[in-house]
Amino acid sequence: MARRSVLFTPGDRPSMLRKAPASGADAVVFDLEDAVAPDRKDEARDAVAETLADPEFDPACEVCVRVNPLPDGRADLDAVLDGESAASIDALVLPKASGAAS
Repeated sequence: MARRSVLFTPGDRPSMLRKAPASGADAVVFDLEDAVAPDRKDEARDAVAETLADPEFDPACEVCVRVNPLPDGRADLDAVLDGESAASIDALVLPKASGAAS
C-alpha cells in the first residue's frame, strides 16, 4: 500500500493516540523518540502499550511505533512488543540517524 500521508503522534498524549487513526492519514506513527521529553519516556511507553492493547482500539489505517536509539530503545521494544500490544503494530520506525556512522 502506498502511503500518501503519515501522521506522527506524541506517545505521551493518550487522547491523541486514540484520535490519530480517525484523522484520515494512511498511517499513524506513535512517536516515542523526538516527540517525547526525556523525563516522560516511561509514561509514553505505558500510554502507547495501553492504547495498542485496548480491544476497542481498531484503527482503519496502518499503525507504526517510532522507537528510540539503542540502548534506550530496548525499553520501547519491551513495552510495545510484549503481550497484546504487538498485535496492533504494523511496523516499527527506526530512530533518526545521529551521524554518518549510525
